[in-house]
Amino acid sequence: MWCKRTLYALHMSELAPERVIERIRQRIVINEDGCWQWQGGKSVGYGRVSWSGGEGKVWRLTHRVMWQYVNGPIPEGLDLDHLCHDPANCSPAVASDCPHRSCCNPEHLKPATRQENLLRGGNIAAQRAKVTECPEGHPLDKDNTIISKRGQRRCKRCAYKRNRDYYWNNRERRAEYNREWRARQSE
Repeated sequence: MWCKRTLYALHMSELAPERVIERIRQRIVINEDGCWQWQGGKSVGYGRVSWSGGEGKVWRLTHRVMWQYVNGPIPEGLDLDHLCHDPANCSPAVASDCPHRSCCNPEHLKPATRQENLLRGGNIAAQRAKVTECPEGHPLDKDNTIISKRGQRRCKRCAYKRNRDYYWNNRERRAEYNREWRARQSE
């Protein structure tokens, strides 16, 4: 009995027919930097191609189709990372406008974990991961870093100072609370 996930994996690993590869080749423009820019339909900036498959219409991203055609299946659990993308030189206002998303040159692609792929990009997570010091100049290393409940890195020294300042700035409030608490206990 096939589970839904297995069927999805088989469906995603389905190789494109030769006629689709030829159609992709006809719609590629090769840039001076070696990128194979897809000139057909796109989805969020990535080239997209379709064909009739066993269960109806099959949609695939062109860079994945070309990788599979040249190198075989994409290793399970890995994404294809565009090595031609350099966030320092390419940072459009809208991520889908990045010209490297439509590159389908297999030599410009590398299987990578999702985290590796995202941290190579120019997104906010990648920018924050590159920060090595807190705003006060303390190092964000293993000994001086706290991970918050939301997964954010925090400086231990700054957190200690913040807590200490709060403690001393709220002496009156604490004393009042303690008086009220003792009064309730004595009743």
